[in-house]
Amino acid sequence: MFDRSTLSWRNLPVPLVGAARRYVPLNRPETPVAGAILPLMPFLSLARDLAALLVPVRPRADFRTGLQRNLMAAAQQQAARDRLFDAIPAVSSAQENRRWIWGAATVGSAVSLAGIAAYVWLQRHRQAA
Repeated sequence: MFDRSTLSWRNLPVPLVGAARRYVPLNRPETPVAGAILPLMPFLSLARDLAALLVPVRPRADFRTGLQRNLMAAAQQQAARDRLFDAIPAVSSAQENRRWIWGAATVGSAVSLAGIAAYVWLQRHRQAA
């Protein structure tokens, strides 16, 4: 069984995900196999080496100018859109609810009138026959 109490920050176990075939894959996540645990220290040293090799870069002046121009154009478009939507009168939720109620009442009345008309027509049709 795997004992978590013997771990230190220098050799934290990392389950193998199948990239290296020389290690035995895990049978079940709850019972790791001894050969399937990789220490974390080599990965940390790799990250340290990469951080030492990579240097920060400054963007070119034309890139910064183009980026600023594009951001300003996007901000102007957004401001114009906001002004347009502010100019449109907003419908309050009470007005919107009232419209739904009137619409539902109209449809309900039309359906009931159609039902009455169908009943009257069927009664006349039965009497004629």
